[in-house]
Amino acid sequence: MNGFYDEDLAYIHHTGFASLVDGAGPELLAWIASFGIESGKLVDLGCGSGTFAKLACDAGFDVLGADLSPAMIEIARGVAPQADMRRASLFDLELPPCQVVTMLGEGLNYCAGGEPDDRRIEGLFARVAEALEPGGIFAFDVIVADDDHPMSGTPSRAGVDWAVLSVITEDLEARHLIRTITAFREVDGHYRRSDEVHIVRVFETSALAMMLKANGFAVEVSPCYGIYPLMPRRRAFLARKT
Repeated sequence: MNGFYDEDLAYIHHTGFASLVDGAGPELLAWIASFGIESGKLVDLGCGSGTFAKLACDAGFDVLGADLSPAMIEIARGVAPQADMRRASLFDLELPPCQVVTMLGEGLNYCAGGEPDDRRIEGLFARVAEALEPGGIFAFDVIVADDDHPMSGTPSRAGVDWAVLSVITEDLEARHLIRTITAFREVDGHYRRSDEVHIVRVFETSALAMMLKANGFAVEVSPCYGIYPLMPRRRAFLARKT
């Protein structure tokens, strides 16, 4: 893997790809509040550039954010200075006692910190269940499997001082989605190029739901957060510790 959200791609993601948190973040916080949880410790795994962490801080939560990318964490510390931001894999972070754990933006799919195999995911779910108080919330979204509609394409996007081009292919047998990303960012009057290859695991919806239930969660699987629809083949897992 040629880097993982290094400086330029982290900047581009923060400035040009905020729609998920802008749309889903308020909906998720409203859903959490519907259970009477409006404060306390919230752990934001795969926190990226800290946009959801800022929303959660502003809503009254004490936020711990974690991301594997140093560049993302650097941005996040500026975006959400009230939060405790740490560079760590979601599989390695020591989880404190908390009321909420979130993971917006397909963080569970990523193989950057090692393959998210069933053993590691079951271990993560068990640690989340142990950290949450009874009635606590665990919410995340992932890319799910659909052998009839493999993902492929060459999407591109540009901003005032950047452009990003991707080639997307899916290995159905390996259950992997491969994103080959070329980014251009203007720095000191010149454009510099960076290249990254992101490999993500694709999950079976029923398998993740069963793992959550086995760890003491009641779970709802949805194609949206509240009224905010997710992209095709994405599902939100909205779980509550019983």
